[in-house]
Amino acid sequence: MLDLGDILPPDHVHQSAKSIMKNNFHPSLPPIAYKRREFAVDAEPGLLMCSWPRGGRPKEAVRYRDEVWTGVEYEVAGLLAYEGLVEDALRIVRGVERRYDGRVRNPYNEIECGDHYVRAMSSWSVLEALSGFLYDHRSQSIRFGPRHWSGDQFRSFFTGGGAWGQYQQDKARNVQECRVLVKYGNLTLREFTVQSDTAKIGQVAADAAINGKTIAGSASASENSLIWQFRSPTSIKAGSELKIRFTSTGKNLG
Repeated sequence: MLDLGDILPPDHVHQSAKSIMKNNFHPSLPPIAYKRREFAVDAEPGLLMCSWPRGGRPKEAVRYRDEVWTGVEYEVAGLLAYEGLVEDALRIVRGVERRYDGRVRNPYNEIECGDHYVRAMSSWSVLEALSGFLYDHRSQSIRFGPRHWSGDQFRSFFTGGGAWGQYQQDKARNVQECRVLVKYGNLTLREFTVQSDTAKIGQVAADAAINGKTIAGSASASENSLIWQFRSPTSIKAGSELKIRFTSTGKNLG
């Protein structure tokens, strides 16, 4: 999430994420004999804390082995999304939503150790993973790279650098338009990057404007990213919108 690169062997992380999903997630939880605390009941979807897929479960196992914690479910879902396993990530999230849909449990109180427990805030990792969002306050750079984008439009909430608002991108054959609408605070940028899962983009041209007023800068393409570098640090105040329009002069954007 902090863009530190691969700290552990990437293939090990990817396989571990797949194994957790395969062995611990249940679309319909089986009957569980040991129930220290019930955060999910039989036949509900959930991700168990522990599993023994090869057998050998000890009589006195890990204390919270048969519990379902939303904080851990969201953490695993975020990891799956970062690993490109988006559909598995969404299966976990939909399972939480089903349990907390208001019929049996309060959708505004995903209980764990107690009511309104803080661990469920790891849900934020799923939002950032799916939107591919990163804001670096030191370099004053912002990046988006939607991982679950099935059409030509994408929209998401973002927060960073003392500001929050909405990000939107629209894609046509040779054009990709990105909008950053600041709803609160002040967002200062030196660089804007949007990632793409398509092949190498080739050369690009771009223009940028805030509330229709042209902003000086330059565009470039690097691997699967489109980059706009502002000529000088640029502030986007609350109620203002930054619009950057990238146009391919080489290969197609889509």
